[in-house]
Amino acid sequence: MTRNLATLLLCLGLATFSAPNVNAVTVDEYGDLFDAVLNNMLDNYAWELDDQGSPIIGNWDADEMYDSTLFAPDILYRLSKDPDYGDDAARARVLGLADQTVEFEMDKLGQYLLGDDSVMLEAFAGAPCIIDAFREKRRPMHNMVLTAALTIVQGIIAEDPNFLGDYMGYVCANGLVGFYALYFADVEGLLTGHIAQDIGLQALEDAISRYWDPVEERFWPIYNLYEDGWMLMGLAYAYGTTGDVEYKYMADAVMAEIDTNLWDDVSGNGGYWEYTDFMYKPELGPWKKLSTHERIARAMLHWFEFTGDPGYLDQARKMLDYVEAHLCTEDCYQAGETVCYHHWTTVSGLPHLISDPDDPGYDPYYEYPFCTGCNFNLLIDIYLLNKFVQQSANYPRTAGPCGTMVTGTAPTPAKALAAMLLLSLPGLFIPALKRLLRRD
Repeated sequence: MTRNLATLLLCLGLATFSAPNVNAVTVDEYGDLFDAVLNNMLDNYAWELDDQGSPIIGNWDADEMYDSTLFAPDILYRLSKDPDYGDDAARARVLGLADQTVEFEMDKLGQYLLGDDSVMLEAFAGAPCIIDAFREKRRPMHNMVLTAALTIVQGIIAEDPNFLGDYMGYVCANGLVGFYALYFADVEGLLTGHIAQDIGLQALEDAISRYWDPVEERFWPIYNLYEDGWMLMGLAYAYGTTGDVEYKYMADAVMAEIDTNLWDDVSGNGGYWEYTDFMYKPELGPWKKLSTHERIARAMLHWFEFTGDPGYLDQARKMLDYVEAHLCTEDCYQAGETVCYHHWTTVSGLPHLISDPDDPGYDPYYEYPFCTGCNFNLLIDIYLLNKFVQQSANYPRTAGPCGTMVTGTAPTPAKALAAMLLLSLPGLFIPALKRLLRRD
């Protein structure tokens, strides 16, 4: 008991007061693409104006999926602390944009909790960015909000496994919740990290028990690149947290199935099809999405992070090579700048090239399928690839509360004390949050 308490107090101090060490990262690989996309985002898409022409703080123009608030703070906070990025003014600029984005997200969450259902998508699509804010600021309010939110979401997926809908499905929901819960547990340390860790591992185990097919060695009866991407990310953090080789076995099997069934080895263009047997938009022909290639790349990067196997970096490069070669084009609104578009189809190529609704190749899903969130996600992938290569001596590493000091489930005394220290506060808000979240 004395040792557990001493460990708790040490980790509490580290989690509360220490800032992560930041080493310079020189973006050599895909550097031209990184610079072009980043500069275009900062110079042309950082502000959306309201009806009076005033900037809506923290939002990003052309955010079609409400997820720019999710991805922008991650890369912007990293750059703000990186001595290799620009000068003091440049680092201050991206720090300000990251902070304003988080403030925007917190404001949307507040509006929704006060009963404004119109901001629901904005509130919840970007909510995990608070993890990145907590990573940098260590503010107790961020901890409370995240812990309460994870507790609520855990109840939702237990009661309604397909709450994201049939298109996203059970695997996607559990992979997403599992990844962000374990990511938060890793970032948080010990104060409430064990609570988040238990939530994340349980979400992944629920998906495994229901949708893992040991004969086919894959999840779900449908090959769906988006769902598998989230699950691969969750499995990476589960492996980093527990060291259970079964997670690695499943992830490698899923990746082999994706390579076998979804890689385009016919057209000569490469890349992954979104589905095999099931076509979500058959009128477009087979199609490929920017966001899913990024998701697979991110998963492979985390698998390197927790295994140190450079083969995973090569798999990430395979995704980024395709994105760089086939899903980037000159922005038709900002001549000479580079942005990446959502998807490519066999019917129309890049869908933005056909804007006539009467044209057979017109994409009814997105007329101009550009999304700032996807572009920020691409920046994170490129930055992490360079970071892991240049700092490869630091990997593999373990994940979870206090790193190597504690893995798996926390000792009962530490977990109980951590709950007493902080969970009593967000717990006061949980009934009201659940009532608002589960609307009829």
